[in-house]
Amino acid sequence: MTSRNSFWASLKENNKRRIWIWIVSGLLWFVYYPVSMAMLMGRKIEHNHMDNLTGEAAKLRLTEEVGEWLEVGNGITGILVACMAIVCAIQGFSYLYSRKKVDMYHSVPVKKSHRFAVIFTNGVLIYFIPYLVNLVLAVLVAGVSGGMNGTILGQAAIAALMHLAFYLGIFALATVAVMMTGNLIITIFATVIFLGYELAIKLLLETLEMRFFSYYSTYSADTAVYSSPIYYFGKAAFTISYMGEKIGSGFGDAFPYVLAGFMLAVIFTCIAYYCYRKRPAEAAGKAMAFDKTKAPIKLLLTIPFALGVALAVNSIVVSGAAFVIFGAGLAVIVGNCVIEVIYEADIKAAFRKKYQILISGGCVAAIASIFIFDLTGYDAWIPSPEKLQDAVFLLPNAYNGQSYMDENLQRVSIEEYALSKPGVTDIEAICELSARKAVEGEDGNSAYIWVDVAYRMKSGKVVWRSFPVSIEEDELLDRITGSEEYKKTIYQAYDDTAYERMAGQEVEEVIYTNGFRVVNLSPEEVQTIRELWKKDMENMSYTDFRDEFKCGVIDIEWKVRWMNNSYYIDNTSFDVYPSNTNLRKYLEEKGIGTENYVDIEQIASITVTNHHMEEEQRLYEERRNEMGDAEAQLSVDREDLSVTKVFTEEEQIKELVNAMYPSRMNTWWKRSGTFSNDYEVEIQYKNGEADSSVYRGSTNARLIADRIPDWLEKETAYQ
Repeated sequence: MTSRNSFWASLKENNKRRIWIWIVSGLLWFVYYPVSMAMLMGRKIEHNHMDNLTGEAAKLRLTEEVGEWLEVGNGITGILVACMAIVCAIQGFSYLYSRKKVDMYHSVPVKKSHRFAVIFTNGVLIYFIPYLVNLVLAVLVAGVSGGMNGTILGQAAIAALMHLAFYLGIFALATVAVMMTGNLIITIFATVIFLGYELAIKLLLETLEMRFFSYYSTYSADTAVYSSPIYYFGKAAFTISYMGEKIGSGFGDAFPYVLAGFMLAVIFTCIAYYCYRKRPAEAAGKAMAFDKTKAPIKLLLTIPFALGVALAVNSIVVSGAAFVIFGAGLAVIVGNCVIEVIYEADIKAAFRKKYQILISGGCVAAIASIFIFDLTGYDAWIPSPEKLQDAVFLLPNAYNGQSYMDENLQRVSIEEYALSKPGVTDIEAICELSARKAVEGEDGNSAYIWVDVAYRMKSGKVVWRSFPVSIEEDELLDRITGSEEYKKTIYQAYDDTAYERMAGQEVEEVIYTNGFRVVNLSPEEVQTIRELWKKDMENMSYTDFRDEFKCGVIDIEWKVRWMNNSYYIDNTSFDVYPSNTNLRKYLEEKGIGTENYVDIEQIASITVTNHHMEEEQRLYEERRNEMGDAEAQLSVDREDLSVTKVFTEEEQIKELVNAMYPSRMNTWWKRSGTFSNDYEVEIQYKNGEADSSVYRGSTNARLIADRIPDWLEKETAYQ
């Protein structure tokens, strides 16, 4: 009891010395919450009067505004909480910057643990009590104004808890910075570095991997920042913001991040207390409180700095290893010297620790060598069949036009969605394809596609790689893309369970387009279209997509409920190929032709421009030897080489239409030379449809190389 009374007495005494920051905190949250809420409600009520909104519509406008202001995802609130945490941490222990104050405080017969607990606890109360009181006042203001409901009240309560976890994490981390430094400016720098160091290192390593590893996949980037309270708060806020009215389940999903935030705060608090216990009194006023930490911190700062400078120089100079080495070396020297000057507060101390410059340089060279010479064998790695469980394949462009949602109707990235599904289990095909990485120009073949693969090992580890595969790898790519696992991964609508979630949403629009024309379909047809498309897709694989020319695309926009009363648009695309016999038959029965892109009877003329690319290249090569590369490029004008002709005869139009492929239709996975690069085509319709302001199609096309009429080259010959 005596100990408890002593603690509260010390707490009150400490409060008297910190009265000004209590006032600042109280005023800040008073203005931010109840005052701002009253102003917001007054403005929105006035808007309701102006718009003649009453009843539920008027209440909805108010609740939406209150929800946005009080929700945990409000960025302004997060910034204020973080700033408050840093200020309170520095102000509470600021006496450590003065040797006089340190002597005075330490002359009082109070245990260090007791003093630390008092100052630390007060630092939390200075924030949380004014915050909570004013949050309650804001809720009351919103309630009286008619802008409060149970969901928003729950959001406000969860926001208070999460802001507390966030505050404690930042506050404890800033306290660690105070304990390890001896003056205000260095403390602020240290706090910023502590908050962002892990993220900076991860970005640096990712950049090095992208620069030097040929088969690095961007999907392998680790976005988690385990040492920063900002990461856990951001993840929790993002998770809850997507749940809307499902506030309970939303907090359940976010709770692990909130708990991790509290645990991180506990860890930082323990570190801060340990440093406080060990901190020497003579550290006041110095840059660093502990001599033993100077060298490690210098290394941890100069090494990534030098590597970053080397990467920056490398991105600027086209070819100059000497410049890169010079830049890295200079960064090592400058970084070490600047930090040493800060440590000693003496410009003469710049080169005092020369051996540390050598150590930093050696570490930079060693780390750079790992990436430059691939000493880890990153690019040579191929999964062992006996260790591989399955693999997720992401072929480029196969998922373009698609968007993905999880079981909570939350939009997710393609890799996140794909990893939530079973992968391809054809181990033999996976390993063989991984071993057959294509090399441009090898065996006369320069056509290849890049594939991103997530290898899921039996140990639970996931390894990403991105590598080129020859476009002629028919057998292996057919085995992989023809599997049920692959189709359920890439095409969300192919998975019955995933589609059921989509089908429960409102259909905003359904259209069929073949690039030249757009036809509206009924939302009631979506279920039938999906069933027919899936039936056709069961027998399709890579070679079908490569060898066939797409007939058209069915685009569906879903209106997905999100947040309290908001929506977002989710997209699903069904590509229609000649092999989609069931779906094509259905469209034909609806009067939508899929055999031809355009009706020849509707065409008045076709304009063809031949750019004569070979002639352009020949002239460029010829002039480059005489005047240099840049001048040669400028001297060759494509317009001078282009020949444009308009064709109106029915037979010529018929042959051109047979060779046309709509410009708006993609050309994914097609062999090199499938389409001519010389010709540009434009259609002119008899009815002037293309000139209408409501026309939604396109009049431009490219030509399929092996279908180009023999007479076209002569008609558009360059003179």
